Amino acid sequence: LKTLVQLNLVKVFKKNQDDIAILKLEEESKILAKENLTIALERFRLGVTTSIELKLAQQSYEDANARLASARFNTKISEIQLQKLSGSIIPANINP
Repeated sequence: LKTLVQLNLVKVFKKNQDDIAILKLEEESKILAKENLTIALERFRLGVTTSIELKLAQQSYEDANARLASARFNTKISEIQLQKLSGSIIPANINP
């Protein structure tokens, strides 16, 4: 039983580390998508790009925001699971 708990702890720790790495990538992705949108807007104002290209940049930015929100959620979930397994938090249904 102790080995199983340790195995689960290692597994959840690795998942949390992966989630943190994904979160960092999605934060960078959002920054790049925002820069791309800014450039696309300026190019549209100057008349050197089409509304379709602008719409694609806008969609890319919205997608980046959605992925970032999902990455934040997943990271928080794995953090809570890690805390629960390590004993940092106690489930509400356990009475002292």
